[in-house]
Amino acid sequence: MASVEAGAVLGDLCRRADAAHYTPTTAHWLADLTDHPLPEALIDPDGQPLDQAITMLRVSHRFTETSGIGQLAQAINQPLSEVLRERDKHQAVHGVLNNGYADLHHLVLKPDAQNEDSALKRLVITGSPQRFPSAGEGRSNFKGEPIAPPTGYCHYLNTLDSERPDTALAFEENGEIYNAWAKQVLNAYSRFQLLCALRKGPWGVEGLNLRIAKTLRRESCCTATTTR
Repeated sequence: MASVEAGAVLGDLCRRADAAHYTPTTAHWLADLTDHPLPEALIDPDGQPLDQAITMLRVSHRFTETSGIGQLAQAINQPLSEVLRERDKHQAVHGVLNNGYADLHHLVLKPDAQNEDSALKRLVITGSPQRFPSAGEGRSNFKGEPIAPPTGYCHYLNTLDSERPDTALAFEENGEIYNAWAKQVLNAYSRFQLLCALRKGPWGVEGLNLRIAKTLRRESCCTATTTR
């Protein structure tokens, strides 16, 4: 099959996944296989053949459903209906954004990539921890383990350069030193990352990469980096 651009094929195939619609036969097979019986709400004697081949992942291992990002995901993913209109959905999303969750803040950036955006600059350089409640303190992952406040890309670039082993040290004879440095770099990188929903356009990977690179080149904390 030829590759396609953005489309609704997967959405159409999985539009019934939320309610599962597993037949009793499928439900018994899954219970025997996993030792976990399915909730009655997911069993449908009239389930379609396609339903039996689709699984919806319902447990996130990145965040809990009660966290800010979990509540935001639920508000965004609510399907529109006669009861839930577009306006109601927008109100639900903004309600989550304005609820003061420790792991969530909303930042509106300028759409014109040619103009300097001070908010984007602060975000890229520092991670804008001051915009989070309690300056980014008090956040945790799905295991309840604390997450350090965001630091921006300059922290990662500084760690990459300042902790770099002396070039006179051969890797073959100093593997532990290089491994320790690599671990520090990966930990620093995990402190802050920007994810995009699109590839092209001003808000896609390509557009934001150009703006971020331009911002970082202007900062003295990043002068040690080179482009290859």
